[in-house]
Amino acid sequence: MNLSASNSGLVCFALPLAGVILLAGVALWFWLGQLWLAVIGLLALPAAFFLSKKAPPAAATPAAAVAPSLDETEHAAEPPPAEDTPPPQAASAPPPEQLGPYRLGEVLGQGSHGTVYQCWRGDTPLMLAIKLFSPNQPLGKQQLYRARQQFLHGAQLARQLDHPNLLKVLDHGEEGEQAYLVMEHIPGKPLEAFLDHDKQGLPLPWAILIVAKLAMALDYLHRQHLVHADIKPANILFDPTHSIIKLMDFSLIRPSRNNATPPAQEGQAAPTLVAGTPWYMAPEQVRAQPLDGRADLFSLGTLFFQLLSGQLPFPAKQMDALLWQISREDPQDLRALAPDLPPCLLPLLQQALQKEPDERFLTGRAFTVALTACVRQMVAQDTHNSSMPD
Repeated sequence: MNLSASNSGLVCFALPLAGVILLAGVALWFWLGQLWLAVIGLLALPAAFFLSKKAPPAAATPAAAVAPSLDETEHAAEPPPAEDTPPPQAASAPPPEQLGPYRLGEVLGQGSHGTVYQCWRGDTPLMLAIKLFSPNQPLGKQQLYRARQQFLHGAQLARQLDHPNLLKVLDHGEEGEQAYLVMEHIPGKPLEAFLDHDKQGLPLPWAILIVAKLAMALDYLHRQHLVHADIKPANILFDPTHSIIKLMDFSLIRPSRNNATPPAQEGQAAPTLVAGTPWYMAPEQVRAQPLDGRADLFSLGTLFFQLLSGQLPFPAKQMDALLWQISREDPQDLRALAPDLPPCLLPLLQQALQKEPDERFLTGRAFTVALTACVRQMVAQDTHNSSMPD
C-alpha cells in the first residue's frame, strides 16, 4: 500500500494536550515552489489514498516474518492450580450460536488470545463484538488455566475504563467453560493493515496524530494505576475515513507495580500470566519484571518509530538476539531510515526508547508535551521558510 503524503491539500488534525488542551494551528509549508501543509488538529486527513489500495497481508509486516514461536512469551507469575482443576474448553471447539444473552454472528477478527465475532444482545438491533477466549498457540493445562484467568481479570479491569481512544468493554463472563468479553463494535481495521509492505511509514501527520491520541489514552489508563502491557499495531483500531483511533485488546492489562492490586470481584482471580509481543516490549518487560506506565510508553515509542520509518527499532528475528537488542543495544538509526523527518523528532524518539524507565517520558502527558513542542517547531520553521523570498 502506498501511503505517501500528497504534495498539495489541506491536512488538519488536533493533538490533545493534558486531556483537554488541543494543539491548534495551520502552517503553510513551501518547498521548491510547491504548496503543502504541516498541520495540527483533530480533524482527519482525507482518507481516499488509504481506501484506494488493498491492505497488505499480515505476513508482510516485519513482525510477521518471524517464526510463529516468537509471537508471544509467557512467564508464570503464580503457582499453578491444583491438578484436579477442570481444564477450560479446548481452543479448537466450535463457537456456540448463543452465549448467555448474546447471539453470535460472523467472525470479525482473530487475535492472540481469542476470536472476535459479531453479536447482538437479545432482540436488540445494535451490533456489538464478542471475543471468545481461545489462544492461538498450544498451551498446557496449567498455562491455559492461567491465561484464561488473566483474560477474565483483564476484562474486569477494562470495564472500568472510559476514554474516547480506548475501545469500550461492556460485559464479560463465563458460560460453562467458555470465557468471553463483549465490546462496542466500531468500524475500522487493525493499524497493522495500513503499514506498508515496502517498509514505508505512514504520512507524518497521521503518525503524529495516532501517537498523540494513544499517548493521552495511556495517560488516562496509567492514572487509573493500570498498565496495558501489549501496545502494538494489531491492538490499535484505525479508521481514517472517520478519524477513529482506539487502543483495544485488554487481555494483558494489569495493575501498575507502584500500586496495590484493586480488589477483585467475587469469584474473580487476580492475573496469573505475564505475556506480550517481544518486538514492542520494554527491557523490564522482556525480563518479566513488574511494570508501570513507563513500559507502555517505551512500547509507544517503538510503535512511533515504526510509523515514521516502516521498520522496527529492534528488528532481530531470533529471540535471544531480539532480547539482547532491546536490553542492551541502541535502536536502528532513524535518520538513516527516514532522512527527511523533522530533526525535533529524533531526540523525542531517543528519550522514549531509553533502557532505564527513569530516563524515559514518565507520563503520557509528558510524551504529548514533547510532541507538541516538536510540532510547534515544525510550524515555526515552515512559517519562516514560507516568508523567505524565492
